[in-house]
Amino acid sequence: MKACRLCGEKMITPLLIPQDKRIYHYCTDCYLIFVDTVYHLDKEKEKQILTNRNQSIERQEYVNYISQVIKLTLPHITEEEIGLDYGCGPTPTLTYLLKKENITCFNNDYNFGFTHPYKQYDFIFAIECLEKFKEPNVEFDFLLDHLKIGGILGLMTNTYPEKESFRHWHKRQDPTHVSFYHQRTLDYFMSSKGLELVDSDSDKVYVFRKKVGEPHLEKKNLKMENLGS
Repeated sequence: MKACRLCGEKMITPLLIPQDKRIYHYCTDCYLIFVDTVYHLDKEKEKQILTNRNQSIERQEYVNYISQVIKLTLPHITEEEIGLDYGCGPTPTLTYLLKKENITCFNNDYNFGFTHPYKQYDFIFAIECLEKFKEPNVEFDFLLDHLKIGGILGLMTNTYPEKESFRHWHKRQDPTHVSFYHQRTLDYFMSSKGLELVDSDSDKVYVFRKKVGEPHLEKKNLKMENLGS
């Protein structure tokens, strides 16, 4: 029996969408919707799609888009702290923008050859990469292993409104997207991983703090090469 890729709940139901070749599964507990593993892209195909996207510093529309998460996160970090852009993609624009704010941030993306030098960071950004997590629970644990207690986690992801409207949701049509989050999913993520919400735009940007004395669930070992970007 299949189980939820985030909370482990076995009460999941198939979600079939006419004219969509992929099969989705819906968790009745945390509301995660995830694509059946049969339809996951292989690494080279996913990398090719991501490479062809224009997400660089030269594209002002993209700069404006990711600046939203920077704006909400900056009040919670300092120039003395060191951060990580997790799943930065082929052109690490976020690091460049933070440098203009005198903030040091390293890049991480195995697919594109970016590796980071430290075991833990004061803050971590994960922008538009949660949808690519093939094993969300394992990958969230891996990400939080690299965040210091009391550290800041800045996430950027669109949440789907309701199960009934998911079939019409544009984010579903991206072939690299295999995990989809409801507000209830993020609430579960926050409570189960020992996080507190410190800021949000109530749309797609969430700033969490890793609580002191409340580590996330049991750690899972996962090599960097197994992570999506």
